Formats: sequence, C-alpha cells, structure tokens
Amino acid sequence: MSQQAIVGIDLGGTQVRVGKVRAGELERSTAAPISGRERAEVVSGELFRAIDGIFDAEVTGIGCGVPSVVDLESGVVHSVENIPAWVEVPLRDELERR
Repeated sequence: MSQQAIVGIDLGGTQVRVGKVRAGELERSTAAPISGRERAEVVSGELFRAIDGIFDAEVTGIGCGVPSVVDLESGVVHSVENIPAWVEVPLRDELERR
C-alpha cells in the first residue's frame, strides 16, 4: 500500500507553484503564471487549473501559502498585496468544494 500524498501550493502575484509530496519527497511539481491584476475569479481559475494538473486520487490533503493574512478558523484570505482583487476570499471552502 503506498503512502498518502499531499499537495502544497505557493501562490504569488505573478506565479503559482504546485507540488505533490509523499513521504517527504517531491513527486511532481508545476508552475504557472497568475494574472494578479485580474478579477478574483480569473485568478482563482488559474490557481485551480494549476492544482488540477497535480491533484489525483492519492492526495489526502492540501496546503496553500498565500502572501496575506489568513483567518485560520474560517479559511478566509484577507487582502492579498500582489493580487488586489483577492479581498475576503473563502479559499478553504473553495478548495474543499473542488
């Protein structure tokens, strides 16, 4: 039985990096541009497309680093400096829904 995997995300104002990790080893990774000055929905779509390229049935968890204050109880991302349209984004709920 293989160990479960997790996905880690680093979201910046110009790029998103996504990696799949198992037992502390990076198995796959990708990077894609982010349109940080676009509407929130555009940025979210780019983020989710990058995640979709790595995510599979073996993934049991996901973590996302965002250059902002994040309310850990609600999973809401507040005012992202490099992505002006991202204000009060319910990122945890959006990731769980997907």
